[in-house]
Amino acid sequence: MKNEMVKMEVLGQSMEVADVKAKVRGAIQLAERFEVKTEDDIEKAAVHLKRFGDARRASEAVRIFFVKPLKDHVKRIDVFFRVMMTPATAAESMLKEKIRKARAVISERLRVQNEKRERLAREKFEAEQKLAKKQKQEAPKYVPPIQKELKKTIGGATATKRWTFDVVEERKVSRDFLMIDQVAVNQAIRDGKREITGLRIYQKESIGT
Repeated sequence: MKNEMVKMEVLGQSMEVADVKAKVRGAIQLAERFEVKTEDDIEKAAVHLKRFGDARRASEAVRIFFVKPLKDHVKRIDVFFRVMMTPATAAESMLKEKIRKARAVISERLRVQNEKRERLAREKFEAEQKLAKKQKQEAPKYVPPIQKELKKTIGGATATKRWTFDVVEERKVSRDFLMIDQVAVNQAIRDGKREITGLRIYQKESIGT
């Protein structure tokens, strides 16, 4: 069998695939009707279990044989374009960061200006209210000044805001937002640790083929 890309119809007709199909034919029906109650039943079930495990491994080997050339080809294409676009990606990141920092400075400046504009408008309104009251005229209505904001569209780009966070004091974070490091726990168990406060460490049997 040549190691080359194949069509699905050719794949289905290959001897290797046909052999795997023969090994797993009727597997579900057998497993459904097979009763396992005694040690003798366990031995018989284990024979079938090994047969299906062998078939699964054989199927995986055939799959890899056909798929590996495709994956290798796709990987080479991905690498080619990733390398080609490295300068653009790096330049894009640098410019985004520069724009973000500049917008943060300008945004703060506008905030200060808006607060000052709001304060002056409020002071003017209050003075007009006093004058109107003194002259027994209708009190004017307050019209807030227009707030100046940065444009969200910048050339061909769009600026958006999203809520995010930084950890300030981890020990004060609610347990609702914490999770157990399963990788670290499993590693500790493999290293021989058998007692961890808040956890029950036990042995769970699994059946291998």
